[in-house]
Amino acid sequence: AVITQDRILRSTVKVAKGTATPEEIAWLAENRIGYESAKEIGELASAKGDLQGSLWIANTDAWGKQDAVRTFRSSLRHVVDMTIITPDIGTRPISTSSHWLLRLMFQFRGFAFAATQKILISGLQRRDMATFNGAALMIALGALTYKIKSDIAGRPTSDKLGVWLMEGIDKS
Repeated sequence: AVITQDRILRSTVKVAKGTATPEEIAWLAENRIGYESAKEIGELASAKGDLQGSLWIANTDAWGKQDAVRTFRSSLRHVVDMTIITPDIGTRPISTSSHWLLRLMFQFRGFAFAATQKILISGLQRRDMATFNGAALMIALGALTYKIKSDIAGRPTSDKLGVWLMEGIDKS
C-alpha cells in the first residue's frame, strides 16, 4: 500500500505540474482518478504531503478537501485489492455456491478462481511488459517449487521443458 500510495502521489503531482505522461494519466484513470481529480490531489500532495526518504506519504488528514481524500483513498484501496488476491463473491462462478454439494466440491478452489479473474484476465487486457514479467516470474517460482518439492520427496525431476513449464504454471 505504501508503494502504491507513492506511485499515485508521484503521478498526480506530475499531472498537477503538467509533466505527466499519457501512460501515467491512463493508469490513474484506470484506478479511479480522473484528470481534474488528479490535478487537485497532486496540488494537495505537493502542499501537504510528506516526502520521507524517497517515498511520498499522503497525510490526507491535513488536506481539508473530503472529495479529494475520498477519491485518493478509493483509488488506493482499489489498487491494493487488485494486488492482493482474495476470493470474494464476484470472483467465483455463482453455480459453485448454489448447492451444498457444489460448495463442498469447490470450497478450496476460490483462490484459483480469484487468481484467474484478477491476474490472468486483467493482465491479458493490459498487454504491457510488467504483466509479462510478472507472469514469467510466477511461472519460474512455480517451477522452483516443483524442483524443491520433488527433491524433498525424493522424486526425480523431469528433463523435459514442457513438464517444467506445466508444473510452473500449475504451481504458480
